Amino acid sequence: MSDISNMNDLGKISFRLCGNYDESITYERLDVVTYGGSSYVALKSTTGNTPSVDSTFWQLIASGSESVGGSGIIISEVEPTDQDEGDFWLQEYTI
Repeated sequence: MSDISNMNDLGKISFRLCGNYDESITYERLDVVTYGGSSYVALKSTTGNTPSVDSTFWQLIASGSESVGGSGIIISEVEPTDQDEGDFWLQEYTI
């Protein structure tokens, strides 16, 4: 059996999907939000700092569009039925 007394706490090491951005919520490092059709990951703890491309609090991870006719990645709650080879689908879920 291994000795766990020498283990270190690594803290948060993966993304936490948080849904739509809400300015009243405090987001922690590696929290992921959607805003304006795009997805952003928090670089550090932040409250009330709107996600943007040139932010010190957020990093753009998936550029999208709020309109169907726009360009970019559309993240949908409905699984597509007409996927081409090489396409992928992102689904947000909570365990």
